[in-house]
Amino acid sequence: MTQVHSSTKTRTFTHLTEIERGQIAAYLEEGLSIREIARRIGRNVSTISREKQRGSVKQMDTRRKDRI
Repeated sequence: MTQVHSSTKTRTFTHLTEIERGQIAAYLEEGLSIREIARRIGRNVSTISREKQRGSVKQMDTRRKDRI
């Protein structure tokens, strides 16, 4: 028997471009909210939030304490 309907959806997302990443970084430095950045570049708020988290890595010294 052949399956007529597929249960998988076509993915509609696109990756952030380098320009968009630069815009996000610049807007964050200006102090704009994540929602405002998302509105300005036309992306979802969660996309901006994830990108912000990726760029904020805490470095630790050799004694496993956060660097200041």
